[in-house]
Amino acid sequence: MTKIFCDIADINLIRSFTKKKIVKGFTTNPSLMRKAGAKNYSDYCKRILKITKKPISFEVFADDTKNIIKQAQKIKNWGNQIYVKIPVTNSKGIFLGKAIKTLNNKNIKLNITAVYSSKQTLKILNKINKKTKVIISIFSGRMGDKGKDPVPEIEKSISFSKKFMASLGLENNPITTQIEPNDSLAELLHGFVRINNILTDMSVDMWLYIQRNVFIQKNKAGEVGSSTMPHKINPIFFENAEGNLEIANTNLNFLSTRLCRSRLQRDLSGSTLFRNIGTAFGHSFLAYKNINKGLERVQPNKVQMGVELENSWGILAEAIQTVLRKNGEKKAYQKIKTLTRGKVVDKEKYMDIISALDVSDEDRAALVSLSPATYLGEVEKILKKY
Repeated sequence: MTKIFCDIADINLIRSFTKKKIVKGFTTNPSLMRKAGAKNYSDYCKRILKITKKPISFEVFADDTKNIIKQAQKIKNWGNQIYVKIPVTNSKGIFLGKAIKTLNNKNIKLNITAVYSSKQTLKILNKINKKTKVIISIFSGRMGDKGKDPVPEIEKSISFSKKFMASLGLENNPITTQIEPNDSLAELLHGFVRINNILTDMSVDMWLYIQRNVFIQKNKAGEVGSSTMPHKINPIFFENAEGNLEIANTNLNFLSTRLCRSRLQRDLSGSTLFRNIGTAFGHSFLAYKNINKGLERVQPNKVQMGVELENSWGILAEAIQTVLRKNGEKKAYQKIKTLTRGKVVDKEKYMDIISALDVSDEDRAALVSLSPATYLGEVEKILKKY
């Protein structure tokens, strides 16, 4: 996507251009500042920072690596929107790779300027990491002034940049309008919606399991529980996670839909929406932390699980139906439905049903050996496999 930066230092011009949406930032240099009447470099830079909050590049004026690094660190501290501008080579033509690498590793945003060839671009890319923002300024106009066609060098530099982006797992988008299409962002946001839906269900299920006493929560000394029931430990972490996930998904669903729309693919209404992406992820992150806390606190209540299983002999109706089909009963489902639906099936009732079945002694013995706790099918084999 093309962005326009103004290469100026005049205070009045910066004040005027910072109001224009088409201008995305500014670059300066010591020579331009002297022409604009600057007496003190740092004071003049700080005057500019009071006028604009857009990205701006302030250049070092040292020529050796040690002092370039020292000046860059000082300039960086003036404001968050600053890119420190350093030339690709010093006045002797020596590549300033050490300075570039050192400052890049210190997470200082750089604008590496006076780049005249694709070879220089490649050398820069080999010195920078994949975390900190870097602008590479190719001087195509000056190449043309010297009688050299700048297009091949620009194309080579773009090719190197594409490879560098690929190493980050990113794909270059060569054809855009005034704004970058947000379809890939919408896909990412929708992905988190699906993840959050799963975790919302999990939080609700865990709350219900705790209410049923299937899971119990470990007691924490000194913690305040229910306001009226001192013995109760509320499932606060899962409740908190559920609420945060619902807020997050409300925002994520809206953003993933709205960010794919714009007026004639040119308006910047999305810039307001982008500021809320962090809020959605913030609520998601809070939910994830609380789910982890909740899971660390629960443990299975084997006694209660045993009670629930002992009261669930009706689930073995499926096993009876399977055995009847094996023995040639065509209306197995209907027969078991008549015997079990809407009725309390305990162990005694289950055994009465088995004793009346017209099945082989071997199959009857297999049914007698079953219980709700042992009716697992192939689950043990599956768990061992995976």
